[in-house]
Amino acid sequence: MAPNDLPAFVRDTSGLRIVKLSPHGAEGLSTVGDLGIEKGLSTVGDLGIEKVKVAAWSPNGQVLALVNPERGVQTVDMQSIESDEGTLSGRLVDVEGSSKATQSLFWSPLGCSLVTVGVHHKGSSDPNLQIWRRRSSCSGVFFCSASFVHPKLEPKHQVVKWSADESFCCRLLPDGSVHLHDGADLAGAPLLQFQLPRGAESFEFAPVRRELSLRGRLAVFVPDERDDMQRASAPAEVSIWEVLSNGVGAPLAKVQRVSHTVEMGQMAELKWCQSGTAVLAHCTTDVDDSGKSYYGGSKLLLASHDGVFHKDLTDVNSADTKAGVSVQAVEWNPTRDEFILIRGFQPAQVSLWSWDFKTHTASLARVLVEKAHRNTIRFNPFGSLVCIAGFGNLAGEMDFYGRAEGKCDYLRVSSCVANCTVSAEWAPDGRHLLTAVLFPRMRVDNGLGMWRALSGEKVLNYGSDEMYEVAWQPEPLDSLRFLDVDEEEVIQANRSCELREAGGQGNVQKKQAYKPPRARGAGENSTVAAMMRGELTVPEDHRRRPWQGRGRDDDPQSPRDSEPPRTPMTGPSVPPSPNLTAQIDGLLSPKRRLGKEQPLDSPLGTPTPTPSMSPSLAPASRPPPPPEGAPPPPPPWMLEGAGAGLAASPSGQEDAETNLDYPKGSQGRYNGATAPATNGPDKEQLPQAAAARPTLEALLANTLPTPPEHLHHLQLEQQLQRQQMEQQLEQQALEQHKVLEALLEQERNLEQQELALQAMARNPAAASFPRAQLEGLLAGIMQQKLQTRQRLQALQQHLQNTGLLAAHRRQQQQQQQQQEASLAAAQEAASIAAALGYPAVAARQQQQQQQ
Repeated sequence: MAPNDLPAFVRDTSGLRIVKLSPHGAEGLSTVGDLGIEKGLSTVGDLGIEKVKVAAWSPNGQVLALVNPERGVQTVDMQSIESDEGTLSGRLVDVEGSSKATQSLFWSPLGCSLVTVGVHHKGSSDPNLQIWRRRSSCSGVFFCSASFVHPKLEPKHQVVKWSADESFCCRLLPDGSVHLHDGADLAGAPLLQFQLPRGAESFEFAPVRRELSLRGRLAVFVPDERDDMQRASAPAEVSIWEVLSNGVGAPLAKVQRVSHTVEMGQMAELKWCQSGTAVLAHCTTDVDDSGKSYYGGSKLLLASHDGVFHKDLTDVNSADTKAGVSVQAVEWNPTRDEFILIRGFQPAQVSLWSWDFKTHTASLARVLVEKAHRNTIRFNPFGSLVCIAGFGNLAGEMDFYGRAEGKCDYLRVSSCVANCTVSAEWAPDGRHLLTAVLFPRMRVDNGLGMWRALSGEKVLNYGSDEMYEVAWQPEPLDSLRFLDVDEEEVIQANRSCELREAGGQGNVQKKQAYKPPRARGAGENSTVAAMMRGELTVPEDHRRRPWQGRGRDDDPQSPRDSEPPRTPMTGPSVPPSPNLTAQIDGLLSPKRRLGKEQPLDSPLGTPTPTPSMSPSLAPASRPPPPPEGAPPPPPPWMLEGAGAGLAASPSGQEDAETNLDYPKGSQGRYNGATAPATNGPDKEQLPQAAAARPTLEALLANTLPTPPEHLHHLQLEQQLQRQQMEQQLEQQALEQHKVLEALLEQERNLEQQELALQAMARNPAAASFPRAQLEGLLAGIMQQKLQTRQRLQALQQHLQNTGLLAAHRRQQQQQQQQQEASLAAAQEAASIAAALGYPAVAARQQQQQQQ
């Protein structure tokens, strides 16, 4: 294996493989698209097992434990793999007596003991928690040193933990008690038992060395107490205990140094600083009682081991909690007494804190990011680099920071994005971060990627159909294979990051509000501004209206596209085009329009040429808009006296005197004027009117009502709609009455039950229930009766207010009025057609009236 290659195991659909990841790819390439399993990832050994449920490295990386679904727990010694690559199936060692249904594996700090957690079946006495210990320090054979039955144990919940030197081991019992055992003998009697107010939920050993009488330090978290409504009735508690001894072989003693209450907390993460002098208790609840967070409530307590100092970092009254009280993540530096806190609702604040045990003070050193979508903190093994990212339901943005020596400060060295990341772990060299998209959290785009922290570039990319787990092989604690990042590298990377950002800002355009294409001009060149100033005309809108459809063969000039919708009785639903008024106006001579009283030599009597009548009429100009509130102008054939002026008798006799009024907005010669009465057209105008008769017939045919057969179908359709509506109303009324009858029956049953209970209450000797229970039943019956009465009254009021049948009758009356109005309009149109001299049209109107 090359000096820079980083070993790890990958668990996917093909099984479990031991691989080596090269941070330089193949042949020094760093292109993400060209790097794959052949160029950046190579298989060292294949275990030959298709479905491996769980796997875990020992803390020193010498042994790999896994769960074979066919043989149970097995171990692999990794010391001789480098010299003999290939299949590793012959190197597997079975752990005799282990369960095939093992769900999780945990190692002790020095790798001397292995904890397996299996499935517990209800009513079974088989142990599901087993502790396996090595026979010797260099042996790969394990034997069962202790086993326990722990019902309802979650796979990831560690209930057995050792101190850093494995001299002591604590076990959390199912009832919440905490027992201290000898680190090598958990089957024996406990050395100490801690007295707690309630059952504990978690605990954690402090990383302390033996000093004088101090043998160990332990933090214990006791969750809050909840009532039946899941409301906190008693606060949570964080306590710190010390195990003391006066010498070798002397009895042990326990002393409670600290006991702090927390307002709420059902679970807690207890994190000690590297010196073991302060602990962070991140307490969380499943439901936020304040209703501000969907993900539950959180509290963060910082306490010293001697009880001198404690601080609630989520106190709303504190000046440091402007970002909010929700804690996204918190993590200690593994080599220094300082921690990074992500606090507040998204976007959250990222801050750096320092802890000084000598002065017993915790101070805010710096705010790294004021607002950012971050929820994950990962320190490298040396504590010199840290990754602050937003994973899970966030976008996957990552920022790498390097620590500046000599002061509590971090400089940003690079940024990148790893979408859909599920897990992220630092490589043992402290310079590369491994991100993975795992199944079943993400069912697509599974794979892993390796990132160079100082530059933010992706040096390896490997995809898989389904990847379940990936983990680095740890380095021994005394290994000198990799060196830490020095301060010069951090400063140089920070300068490069600033230069990249400065160069990128010049090319990135600032986001602006959206503007339509016609409004994207600047200043005087804006098209919209020019149209508002009147310099440009508004373009015509050639889009089809909802009532316009495509003509035959998709001809845009088809007459169907411009035909307005029709109503069954009154013709067009919109006023006719002003062309009709202009054409009728052109057929009337100036003498006829002006009358006998107006001389021909007057200004209004100047004769005008008669417009030519052709089937293809040119469109008239747009009429001026009518004043607000004015009724729409009537069609020309509805004007009083319009037919009398156009009806020419065959004998040439003059017609009766008629007044022709032109409505405002029409395109007649005398707009808005009232024409006086005349005795009929001149004789020279009669041939011209006869030639225009076919055109007038076509115009009137398009504006007159629909034929009788269409009217018959429309009447049948309206009758069917009325019948369907009547059926729906009747069905709705029937359902409402059924509900009313059910409520009345329920009220009668409740009254009978109430009478029976009252009789039993008056005769306690004959009752088969205690009096308190009878009173409770009676109260419940009365409550149900009250609710039923309220529902009954509400339903009766609803039936009275809605008036479904009355509404139906009103609708029938409205429909009948509309039909009568349509018939009256048809009669009027027939009379006009008869007056204009069109017997065929008049006969059709008479037929419609009879129907």
